[in-house]
Amino acid sequence: MPKPPTMRILVGCLLFFFAALHSQAQNAYEITANIKPFTKGNLYLGYHFGNKQYLLDSAKINESGDAVFTGPKKLQGGVYMIIYPEKNSWVECIIDQQQKFRLQTDTSNPILQLQFEGSTDNMLFSSYQKKSMEIGKKIKKLRELRNITQEYMAEKLDTSQQNYSRWEKGEIEITVSRLEQIAKILDMRPEDIFSFDEKIVFNNNYCNFSDSSTGIDANQNVLQELKLSYLSHISNLQKEIDRLHNLLEKTFNK
Repeated sequence: MPKPPTMRILVGCLLFFFAALHSQAQNAYEITANIKPFTKGNLYLGYHFGNKQYLLDSAKINESGDAVFTGPKKLQGGVYMIIYPEKNSWVECIIDQQQKFRLQTDTSNPILQLQFEGSTDNMLFSSYQKKSMEIGKKIKKLRELRNITQEYMAEKLDTSQQNYSRWEKGEIEITVSRLEQIAKILDMRPEDIFSFDEKIVFNNNYCNFSDSSTGIDANQNVLQELKLSYLSHISNLQKEIDRLHNLLEKTFNK
């Protein structure tokens, strides 16, 4: 005897509902990435290990520009990359406890336009990256004021010119230890780099140009409140860096 239409509909709905639940349970991680202007091809999920990068997953970009990475097992905590279709660049994100989130950005300015939904860790990480970008711009201006080349800075820091350039652009993290090394080459303190403002460089109330090797007396007449504000900011950045480093250590020790 055939089942009544309403019964068949009910059974179909229940099967669909349980299938959806099963599908959600299968996805231990679900990361949606939307990177303009890409509307076709694949995005790739990768990670750093030492000086090398490795691909972990790929996802097809749909007409809306979304690529969804999913998997049945949770990913190890760490810093991951969402890599462009041409595999020539990427944006970074943190994957730890929160493994279901969305990110979107634009290749025209990937760090400044990077936004996250569903991950407080990545919201903090994005804020930190944007602050690093501001620091990079300050370092670039101070270097140029001293007529120092990127090649010279890279040699002193024992890195490549390309890598150093990415620090100034804010594309990669400037660690506290690196900031201290850069400040030493520029004959400054790290907090003086934070407090540097090119808009007041030519204001004699704040800066004094001379024929010395530094070219700028960055400490002269800097407001005490401003110094305390930047010292507090440095302390907060150090805490965030320490947290990220601990996360990476746990990843590589597993």
